[in-house]
Amino acid sequence: MYRLGQILSTVCGGVLWLFFIGMLMEWMGSILGFFLGILFSPGVVIFPVIYWLVEGVWPGPGYFLLFGLAWLGIILSYAGGRLSEKF
Repeated sequence: MYRLGQILSTVCGGVLWLFFIGMLMEWMGSILGFFLGILFSPGVVIFPVIYWLVEGVWPGPGYFLLFGLAWLGIILSYAGGRLSEKF
C-alpha cells in the first residue's frame, strides 16, 4: 500500500505539472512558458483561478479528479508507511 500510494501521487502530480506547463506554453509562448513551468510549481488554489481568469472557464473535472487522486496517493502512502512502521 505504501508503494501504491507513492506511485499514484507521483503519476497524478506529474500529469498535473505537465498540464500546468502546457497551459503556460500556450499563454506565454513555447520557450518562456516552458522555462517558467520548470521554475515554478502550480499553486494548489491559485492555478485554477488563474486558468479561469485567462481562459474564461473553470478547469474541467479531470483536473480536480487528478488532484484528488494525488492526495489519495499521499494518504495511502502515509497509511502504508504507518502500518509497515516506516514512519
